[in-house]
Amino acid sequence: MTQPLAWAEARRVLAIRLDAAGDVLMTTPALRALREAAPNRHITLLTSPSGAAAARLVPEVDEVIEYVAPWMKPASSVETDEHLATIERLRAERFDAAVIFTVYSQNPLPSAMLAHLAGIPLRLAHCRENPYGLLTDWAPEPEPERELRHEVRRQLDLVAGVGAHPSSERMSVEVPPEASARVRRILGDAIDFERSWAVMHVGASASSRRYPHFAEVARALSEDHGWQLVFTGGAEEADLVQEVREASGVPSLSLVGGLDLGELAALIAQAPVLISNNTGPAHLAAAVGTSVVDLYALTNPQHTPWRVPHRVLFQEVPCAPCYRSICPAGHHACLDLVPPGDVVAAALDLVAQSAGVGGAEGVTGRTALLLDSDGVLFDTEGRHLAACLKALDALRPTLDVPSESAIAEAYARHARGRDRYEGMAALLEALGLSLETGDAGDAAGATSVSALANLKNEIYAAMLDREGVPPMGGARDLMHAARDRGFAIAVVSSSRHARRLLAESGLDELADVIVASPMDRPMQRKPHPDPYLHAIDALRVKPEDCIAVEDAASGVQSARAAGVGRVVGLATVGDGSALIAAGAHEVVDGLGRLGLLVPVRA
Repeated sequence: MTQPLAWAEARRVLAIRLDAAGDVLMTTPALRALREAAPNRHITLLTSPSGAAAARLVPEVDEVIEYVAPWMKPASSVETDEHLATIERLRAERFDAAVIFTVYSQNPLPSAMLAHLAGIPLRLAHCRENPYGLLTDWAPEPEPERELRHEVRRQLDLVAGVGAHPSSERMSVEVPPEASARVRRILGDAIDFERSWAVMHVGASASSRRYPHFAEVARALSEDHGWQLVFTGGAEEADLVQEVREASGVPSLSLVGGLDLGELAALIAQAPVLISNNTGPAHLAAAVGTSVVDLYALTNPQHTPWRVPHRVLFQEVPCAPCYRSICPAGHHACLDLVPPGDVVAAALDLVAQSAGVGGAEGVTGRTALLLDSDGVLFDTEGRHLAACLKALDALRPTLDVPSESAIAEAYARHARGRDRYEGMAALLEALGLSLETGDAGDAAGATSVSALANLKNEIYAAMLDREGVPPMGGARDLMHAARDRGFAIAVVSSSRHARRLLAESGLDELADVIVASPMDRPMQRKPHPDPYLHAIDALRVKPEDCIAVEDAASGVQSARAAGVGRVVGLATVGDGSALIAAGAHEVVDGLGRLGLLVPVRA
């Protein structure tokens, strides 16, 4: 990589994003990062015609150059002279740096060659193969073999490599005032704002991403709930929209072919909710802050709505993700099997949430990720065992203490993940060692089970003071990925050190709720369901919409007793059979295998 100082001195930066409007919108946080990374920096975006329409609404972009690249779909028939003219224009602009933004399946090297021929000295991109001299700053391509990231996160990670970090990671669009005024005039003649209403976008460029039951959704929203409906789409989607409106049999307003992109943004910004396939308007809604019901074909997992209330609806299928524009199996099951009632319920819930009244029983309807601390977010088990071994050394003068290997095996089977005193009592019983029970107030030492547990805790705390505990590999990425997809996040721990570890690592900033000692209300510990019930209550989510990750049987039992919909056992050692026996729905051997980058059902 080039020295960061060279990038810090770059004042004229060319951003290259040659695909569609939605892709440009998902790049806006990275464009903001580039803009803010140096004073008086000028950002020019080289993009497709559809991307240019979006770019002109992006305040971080100073200038837009349209370019139809022959290596992008649909294939270009532009004459060679026009490509050479583009190179000469870029050369004349005297850019200091170029950043090439691609999805992982796209090859950045044609764009890199374009920038190289234009004499741009700094060139950054993700690339799967060695680019040699075409890139001065090469970010090796990790996807999809090693990880999958949200498209926004992918581009933020790219520019972070050259020292660019945004003040906000929100997507951005600036709605023209004249567009807002025109949309208000249109709606004022057709919509009663005292009643509920929604925008419905039923089209998508790829047939594999079109939900087939919009008519049933429209009929139920109108007849059963009194909603007013506004349909949008390009002129080429007029027949599709008319077919849906006629099949629904309910009154609606069609603005198909009647809005430019700025006016579409204005409409969505004024709407209580957008109901859409996974296509450009869904990203436009995220950029203007409007809630989205996203009918999400499992063609790829990286494009869910970013940092906005949403519901992602799909049917799990074995062929996902297919990365195809046309369903290769011909059944469209990932969308076809989504019941219209689920779409209606999601829209009702989002509107209730935005109005501050919540859904059923005051819940928000969000999906939540519930994470244990020790053994899931932090690799503490080795230190716990080391502290336990050292504490048991205090018994050796008076008792026949087994070998360290025997202690380690007994600890893993009987004490791991349990309360300090219960865990020590279970360990001693398994080792055939007898002590008085004592009580929690006993001074640290070897006089009772409680005293020995307190001694072990003192040793463990001293280890934390000396060494600290870094987060588990993948923990931070997992929490970022969950936040990027709109998950609520709670840390649910029985550890007295959890808050400290979270604060020292900065992971506390990624959690909405922390349930850990000292508890903020009296509650029983795992395996009792109380800790999970408290987290679920604090997040205002439904238990069945939660995913819990636990490394100990007691934690699995706690989550299952609380009614958590998906309990994942994390078995970094062993085969995880004890976690399955405790009730885990599945077991993984690392956080990177959780599959949370694939959308979860709302």
